[in-house]
Amino acid sequence: MDATGPATKLLFDADINTSPVLTAEEMKAFGAKIEELAAFCASQGIDLVYHHHMGTVVETPAEIDAFMDATGPATKLLFDAGHCYFGSNGQDPAPVLEKHAARVKHFHAKNVRPAVMKDIREDKKSFMDASVPASSPCRATRKAALISNLFSRS
Repeated sequence: MDATGPATKLLFDADINTSPVLTAEEMKAFGAKIEELAAFCASQGIDLVYHHHMGTVVETPAEIDAFMDATGPATKLLFDAGHCYFGSNGQDPAPVLEKHAARVKHFHAKNVRPAVMKDIREDKKSFMDASVPASSPCRATRKAALISNLFSRS
């Protein structure tokens, strides 16, 4: 895959409000595939720990709930408070964490600046815009590193 193709646009430059959304049936099928992989990993002594994320099919609290319902006990959760907060447009992530605490294997605690979140949503900016300001000299380096990691074959 070319690192300058459509996937790069989708991952880095797409309006964060245009996250893909699965139907209930698609979520069940996605969850079943993840659970199958998680069961295989478990048979090898490895936990599969799923990281929900802004801009993906498991972003909002409802999507986290649907994903957890669609997977089974082999699939663990990396609970990301910042992404849950963002996905819920500023709602407290604690109830979502409490609901799924028994399957949480890792936790990301992040600060979300409400003013930046509002700006990103209202101005239809991308995940890259939310992560690294356009004026930052680090932006090109960060994008190149993310693309390199994404397409690395090693």
